[in-house]
Amino acid sequence: MYGPDDPWPIKCSGCLHEFTEKIGSLETAVMFRCPECGLSFHHPTEQFRLALAEARNGRLNPWRDMLRIDKPD
Repeated sequence: MYGPDDPWPIKCSGCLHEFTEKIGSLETAVMFRCPECGLSFHHPTEQFRLALAEARNGRLNPWRDMLRIDKPD
């Protein structure tokens, strides 16, 4: 769990679109672009590595904070 090919959740700060990136990519890249709105945002790798260590130790659930809005039928 939480290996280089596993997904990590990301939420765009502009449009709130939720998407995932591979952990291996997040460990090396510092900029990402939202696939929905195209907004570029900075991704601090050191901060991500700390969050990843917390997740691997069971002290952080990165999926918990994702905003899920279900539309009524």
